[in-house]
Amino acid sequence: SDGTGDYRTHGTRRPNIAERPPDMEYEAPPLPPRARPQRKEKEPEKKRVAEPPPTPVIPSVPLTTILGQFISGLFTPLRFVALAVIALVALTAFFFFRSHENRVAERTIQVEVEAGRVSLAEEDWLAARDHFAAAVDAFDTLGRNDPESREIRQLHSETLALTRLASGSLIDFIDEAEAAANKFKPEEQDKFSDFVCGKHNLDWYIIEGPVHPRELKKEERSKTETHYELLFPWTMEKSGRRIEVHVDFACFDELVASNSEKVVLFGGQLQDCRLDGDTWVVKFRPESGFLWTHPVTYRALQLPQTDEESPGNLDLLSQQAQAAGVEL
Repeated sequence: SDGTGDYRTHGTRRPNIAERPPDMEYEAPPLPPRARPQRKEKEPEKKRVAEPPPTPVIPSVPLTTILGQFISGLFTPLRFVALAVIALVALTAFFFFRSHENRVAERTIQVEVEAGRVSLAEEDWLAARDHFAAAVDAFDTLGRNDPESREIRQLHSETLALTRLASGSLIDFIDEAEAAANKFKPEEQDKFSDFVCGKHNLDWYIIEGPVHPRELKKEERSKTETHYELLFPWTMEKSGRRIEVHVDFACFDELVASNSEKVVLFGGQLQDCRLDGDTWVVKFRPESGFLWTHPVTYRALQLPQTDEESPGNLDLLSQQAQAAGVEL
C-alpha cells in the first residue's frame, strides 16, 4: 500500500499467461481471413491435328521394264514347255478331227449323190432334194467348188423349188395383195409387206419371161450393183395398176447385156411387195435367184411350149447352164 488505502491500481500492463488464474481461458483474437491466391485460368489446350503421313515417293519405272518383268515372270521355262505341249496336243486333235470330218464328208458325197441321181431318174423330187441337200452340206465342209459340186448345188436348187412351188402365179399373188391393201393405212407399208410376203415365205416362183437392166433410183445405188427387171406387160384388171417386178439376181450378169433384154427361165423367192403410187412393186430375194438348167427337172414344170423363144428350148437351157458354170 502506498498510503492510499487498500486500493490497488492496475496499470495497463497485460498480464502474462503465468499470472492468469488457471481456470481462466484464453481466447486468441481471430486472425484475419487469408486471401486465397488467385489461380490463373488455364488456357484451353490446342487440339493437335494429326498430320498426314508423308507420301512415299515411288521411283518411276519405265513401262518396258515392267512389261519385261511381267513377261519374264509369266513365261518361265516350265510354263513354256507346258504351253508347247498343250499346243501340240490341240493341233494334233484338230487335224485328227478335221481329217475324220473330211473322210465322213467324202463318203457322204459318194452315197448321197448316187442316191439323189436315182431319185431324180424316178422323178421322186422330194427324196432327190433331201439327198442333194446332204451332199451340198458335205461339199461346203470340204470347200469344194468344182464342176461336180456346182452341178449338185444346181440340182438341189431346182428340186427345192419343185417341192415348194407356190400354189398360184405371180398375178394371183398381186390379186391377194390388192385385197389386203384396204386393211392397212398408206403409212403402214412395212406391216403390209410383212403380212403379204410372210404368208409366202417358203414359196418358190418359177418364171419365164424377158428380163432387162433397170435404172436404179438414187437411194438404191449404194445397196445393189445388180439391177434387173422382169418385163410385165399386164395390169391389174380391176384397179388398172401396173406391176413392176425387180429381180436383182447376179446370175443374170452373164446372160443379159447392159442395153438389151433376154428371155430367161429362173426361180426365186419373194422379198417385198408394196404399192408405189399406181404401181405394184414386187421384189425377189437377190440371194435366192438361180437359172434353170436341167432338162429333166424342166420337163417336170410342164410349162407351155412355143416354137421360138420358149425357155424349153434345149439351146437356152444349155446357155443358162454355161452361165451358171454347170456341165450337163
